[in-house]
Amino acid sequence: MEAPGPSSPDSFLATVRRHLKGLDSREQLEILREVADHLEDAAAALRESGLSDKTSTETAVADMGNPAEVGRRLRDEHLARRLPWRHGLLVALPLLVPALGLGEC
Repeated sequence: MEAPGPSSPDSFLATVRRHLKGLDSREQLEILREVADHLEDAAAALRESGLSDKTSTETAVADMGNPAEVGRRLRDEHLARRLPWRHGLLVALPLLVPALGLGEC
């Protein structure tokens, strides 16, 4: 078996994964599955247009762009989704503390 080259889906996904630090393993796996599915769909569409398996896979990977940048962007998007919940908690905390009687000594 050949080692994955720079245009292989496995190499692309490995690089994306290295840039998902800060996310838990469940989130990382979800992102990697989405990226892998996208690569598979793009390669399938290219095969249907007449490209060979190898060329369609390499083109699908290349069309995704820089895997490090893709990983960072996806990580940042997932981290940003967490912030509204945390921001809401920080805003509500001063109201919750007295209501729950936690501010009394």
